[in-house]
Parts: sequence; structure tokens; C-alpha cells
Amino acid sequence: MTLVVRYVGISDAMSVDGRQALNLTNFDPTHFAFDTFPASWPVACIGIFEGDPGEEIGSPGTPFTAHVSVYDPHGRAIVTMPGAGTFAERPFPDLPPRFVVGLSMLLNFPEPGDYRLEIGVSAQGQSIAGSRTLFVRKPSRTA
Repeated sequence: MTLVVRYVGISDAMSVDGRQALNLTNFDPTHFAFDTFPASWPVACIGIFEGDPGEEIGSPGTPFTAHVSVYDPHGRAIVTMPGAGTFAERPFPDLPPRFVVGLSMLLNFPEPGDYRLEIGVSAQGQSIAGSRTLFVRKPSRTA
């Protein structure tokens, strides 16, 4: 089994419906403007990971671990949230084997700059992580 990162990013909110479909609101914002700092924004951090076609990522009940980290413009981790879970039965076996790591949290930005969101997983002896840059600025004002 080889895991690959298909997507790392954020949404204003997320939910999973009865068909196991992921529903996202304001999907994939990467630019933020705040008048004052420190500033914060409630988000759902999302990572989508996929296995090789025709292979299972993990049989139901197999454990995995995950983490969500945010790094400030100086490369310091300002938040790291670990997590763990077990694989569930795949609701749609004809689709590529994939799973989603999602965490709702309040992102805090102490200052303007480029922040890095990282989401990683470890499953069946393999670890992989993906990242995304979040651009945080003060709004420019022109007369």
C-alpha cells in the first residue's frame, strides 16, 4: 500500500451526511485579511489521503494516527493537534480507496505573514503529510 496526499486545506465548516459524503462550506480559502492582530478564524482543517487503486488502505478496525499542525511565519509550531482513529467499512468500494482527516478548530494568527498548515497520517507502517500556505495580511487601503 502506498499513501498519497490528494488535498490539504481548510473550509469554514464541514459535516458528513448519512451517505458518508463530505459537505464543505466556503471550500479552500487561502487568503485572510484582518484589521488587527492577533486575529482568529474558525475553520475545518481537511486532509484527503488516497491509496493505490485496487488496494485497501486499511481493513475495518485497523488503527491510524493523524496530526494537524499550524506554523507561524517564523517556522514555529503555534498549534499541533494529534488524533487517532480506526478505519471504517468503505461505503463505496468501487471508488478509489481514500480517507479524510478533518478537525474543526480556531486558527489564531499572532501577526501578518505566511502560515503553513500541515496534516499528516500514519497507517500500517507508513507516514505521510501534506501542507498548504495560508496568506494572512492586513487589508491594503487606497484612497
